[in-house]
Amino acid sequence: MFPSSPARRSRIPRLEPALDPETNPSPLTSDVTPAVAEARYRVALANSGVILFEHDASLRYTWISSTQFYDVSRVIGRTDGDLFPAADVSRLVALKEHVLKTGQRVSEDVSVTMNGKCYAYLLTVEPIRAASGEIVGLTGASRDVTAAKETEAKLARALEFRDEVAGMLGHDLRSPLHAIVASAQLMLRTAPPGSADEKRIRIIERSAKRMATMIGTLLDFAQSRFQASLPVKPAPTELGEVVRRVVDEVEAAYAGRSVQVDVAGPVHGTWDTDRLFQVASNLIVNAVKHGDPAGVVQARVRDHEDRVVLEVVNEGRGIPADRMATLFQPFKSRATSSSAERGLGLGLYIADQIVRAHRGTIDVDSSQERTVFRVTLPRHSTS
Repeated sequence: MFPSSPARRSRIPRLEPALDPETNPSPLTSDVTPAVAEARYRVALANSGVILFEHDASLRYTWISSTQFYDVSRVIGRTDGDLFPAADVSRLVALKEHVLKTGQRVSEDVSVTMNGKCYAYLLTVEPIRAASGEIVGLTGASRDVTAAKETEAKLARALEFRDEVAGMLGHDLRSPLHAIVASAQLMLRTAPPGSADEKRIRIIERSAKRMATMIGTLLDFAQSRFQASLPVKPAPTELGEVVRRVVDEVEAAYAGRSVQVDVAGPVHGTWDTDRLFQVASNLIVNAVKHGDPAGVVQARVRDHEDRVVLEVVNEGRGIPADRMATLFQPFKSRATSSSAERGLGLGLYIADQIVRAHRGTIDVDSSQERTVFRVTLPRHSTS
């Protein structure tokens, strides 16, 4: 448990040459002396962060490679009780006595407090046996893992803070936004059609809905990053009906634009209905926003035996080649979008995560004439 001053004595065997000097001499290995071997060992040990030590059967230190808090000469012949605070010694002694009693190797995290600071170590201890097999002492190694433990603690605090923020976003912000949307919809009932008041109220309604959507997207992003995947709740779902619902909403939001829906064959499966609504909505909205305004957007759902395929096709300028590699990465699309259409840049990333959670795939083909996003889903999600 200790990193830094040179050891008082060592038990280093002579390093034999790796090559036979009679047949294949090497200037790097043929003249290794015990002093050279020991120097090499000490350089390696000093840079490893590991401290080696030995105890006799009474748990007195008989040898140690280096120390952090004491000169080596003050350690030899002493016990942990002579060197460390009483509050820390009981655990150290218990571990070492267990090895003496059972002969079993022990590796465990321990801590000691010195100079007002708590230090964490990974301690490994093994028995030393005489030729008869009798345990006559211990040999061990300790590695300072204080920095790693502090990093773990910071990460734990960061995760706790993230959960608190997620809870705030999920409740404290969503609730007032829902109230704003409900109030705006109520006011629209009495606002004169075509009036300035109606236009202002509709702006409020649309903005509040957009904020609610962005909050939901941020929560999904946080879950996918910190839990490795998005949670899904598979249930019997008819993908054709999901797509038709999405198209109804898109056509209401984008006046003058229409989306052709083409469903062929049985397209039901066991999926998370709300999550697939997110996927279809993201792909269809992207097609409407980025496709040729005079072109046709198609949403095609096809039966492929044990799988179902959704294709969203739009005409117009394709996706630039330099964007294809990062298309499904978070925040990448935001930097290349105009301010008028800019979102969080998470839509395709979230869509990809949802499809992956269903053990499916999503890919894209794009040319100068059209772009096709293709989602392939196994009929029965294993999530």
